[in-house]
Order: sequence, then C-alpha cells, then structure tokens
Amino acid sequence: MKRYWKISSLIVVILLAISSFYIHSAYSISQLPEYIIKKQEGNSKTVENLILRGFYGNETETASEMVEISSEGSEYASERSFFTQIKSMDYDGEQIENLKRKYRSFMRGKNSPDFFYEDKRNIVYAQVEYQFKDNRQKFNFHIAALDKKDKEEISLKMPVPKEEEYSTVELNDVQFTDGRVNVFTKNYLVTNDGGQETSEVHLYSFNLSDKKLLSEETILSEPNKRKNVYTDYTELPEVNSMDAADYILYYKSVNEQKQLENGEIEEQNVENGLVVYNVNEKKSEEVKLPKEIAALVGPGNYYDDTNLYVTEEKEGKIRVIVYDLEQKKAVNEFQVPLGEKDMKSLATIIKDGNIYLLATEEPEAEHGFEYASVIVADLKTGKTEYRGTIVNKKADHQSDSQVQLNELTIK
Repeated sequence: MKRYWKISSLIVVILLAISSFYIHSAYSISQLPEYIIKKQEGNSKTVENLILRGFYGNETETASEMVEISSEGSEYASERSFFTQIKSMDYDGEQIENLKRKYRSFMRGKNSPDFFYEDKRNIVYAQVEYQFKDNRQKFNFHIAALDKKDKEEISLKMPVPKEEEYSTVELNDVQFTDGRVNVFTKNYLVTNDGGQETSEVHLYSFNLSDKKLLSEETILSEPNKRKNVYTDYTELPEVNSMDAADYILYYKSVNEQKQLENGEIEEQNVENGLVVYNVNEKKSEEVKLPKEIAALVGPGNYYDDTNLYVTEEKEGKIRVIVYDLEQKKAVNEFQVPLGEKDMKSLATIIKDGNIYLLATEEPEAEHGFEYASVIVADLKTGKTEYRGTIVNKKADHQSDSQVQLNELTIK
C-alpha cells in the first residue's frame, strides 16, 4: 500500500507542475510582443520556410525565453505545451524530421543531419559513442544502414582502433560508396605534458554486410610535431551535409603557445590554410587560393559540390565570391546590400541556391534587433530575391525587454 501511495503522490506533483506551467504561460503570453518578418520587396515564398531564432528578455538577462520568428509571426517557448517544449529540444531540421516520420523504427534515437548520409535507396547513420570505463574514456563506432526499398536494416558496433591514443574522437562526415560506409573523424591525440592537443583527421571504411572494418587511414595530420605547437582541423559546413560529396574541405589552423614572464600562457596563430580531400581519388592537398581570397577564408565558409563560398562584409554590403575547386579559380562574384551603411551582418546560411542574411543596425548589434532585416540573394545572379524587416505587430507594446536573434534556419 505504501508503494502505491508514493506513486499517487508523484502523479499529483507532476500534474501540479504541469498545471502551474499552463497557468503561468497563459498569464505571460498576452504581455509578449508579436514579431513577424514583414516583406519590403521580393518573393515572399523565398522565406516561407525561414525561421529566426533567439531570446526575448531584459538587458540584464535576469529573465529570458526562446523565441522563433517567421513570416507568419513569432512563437515563444512559453506558448508551447509542456511536452512540445521537451520534444522541441530534439528537433534537428525538417529533413531529419521527415525521416523520423517515414522510418520511425530505424530513426529511433538518431539525430543530427551531420551523422547521416542519404540517397534515393539508402540511409546511413554513423556516430562515435563515449563510455568512461576502467578509469579512461572509451570510444565505440555505431554504424547503421537502411535499404529504403527492401526495408532491410544492418547495424554494427565496435571499438575505435587504438582508442587509448585519443582523448576525443569526433565524427565529421559520413559517405556511402559501393557498399562501403566511409566515416571521417577528427581525433585529438593524448598529450603527456598537459598541453594543447593536436588533432588529426581519420578515415574509417566499413563493410556493413560482413560487419567488418576494412581499413583505417590518417588523411590529415601535422608531420613535424614541434613543442608547444598544435594543429587543428575543422570541417567547413556543407550546404547539403547528407548528400554524396566528391570533396570534403577542412580549415587548418596552426597555433603556438608561449609562456610569458608572469607565468601566463599566450597563444599565437602562426599558420592557416584550406585543405581539400578528394573522396573519389582518396588524396588530400592544400588549396592554393589567391592571397585576397585566402585572407577571407575561415572555418565558417560554406561549400557544396566543387564550390567554396567566401564572404566579406564591408560598408553595409556582403561581398560573395564563388571559388571553383576543380577549375581553381573564382567563377562568380557579387555584392548584397544589407540596407543602410551602418547595417551589420549577424548570421548567414546558404541553402537551395540562395544566400540568406540576417542584419541589424550597428549600434544595436550587441544589445537588440529593433531594426533587424532579412535579405535573400540568388547565388548565381547575385540578384536580391527578398528583403524584409523584423517588426512588432503590437505597435503599442511597451517593454524594457527586447529580442536578441542569433540564428537562421530553413525548415
């Protein structure tokens, strides 16, 4: 009887918490501003699936909540049901959500488009799972594949080879070719002196039918290891990370640590570069970019197929340079006006043949987005397809709080 009494008490507590949640939400929703993306020019269909994300709160940040803004309006975390809020924490984009709806059993427990490969016939998933055991970190591969036509599922789990040599193993990319699953990882080497860790990029090839690791190779590393000098490789974001890729691009950063007289450690960047790995030819090489373009390249530049997209912000405009990796030259260049001269770009994504920009006035760049705008331009022509501003439909709303946006996403 005591056991049932405890269960009943727990249910009452949960129901009270949920009830309190809904009462608080109903009270606060009416006080919140209603933001929308209002069209100034262009085709509204261009931003139908665009969402701006950020936080709404006061300047001291003692109270804030998540908000999403679209052309249809704004949605605050407090407007969602208790269970929807919990579920939204697991949202990984519309492409993954569609796969979860179509292939519920296979997709259970699997998230993030960076861990997937998809074509017309197959879905392949890979992840590196962590486990602390025997006083050290252990790493295991989890590879799974689904044949969409035959509904056949294959999976395997196995330890990462020579895992004791690494402090961290991060999955970068997944590709599928001729029945082979190729998994690209960034492995941080264990250091004995407690200094900064150097990273390497590894390629592991699996045969899922036989559930075997076919090969492992280090495709990027720093051969001349110098004391207090470390190298880091960061994969650039792909426009379509789940598609087949002929090239994978990495931003290489070499840094040196020096101890000052006062005992503090100073870090200096001594070398940067761009490295491309040819998936079909299985070889890598440093990309020799023109000096002007090389100076603009960073770990946040997008790429797809054979194109690298380089951006530069200057005097209220975004300059976009399209560099072809095979032709080894810039094949297109255009400028996108942000609006007024004092506008500053805050976030950029490239998707569906367009570049999407979130911009705001310079004085408000760190503290609010009262004059924020969204610009969409065609990647081939440079033509502005859409321009809109973030406005509050409740014009008479007065508040010490403000919205702070930091992310663009496409559903």
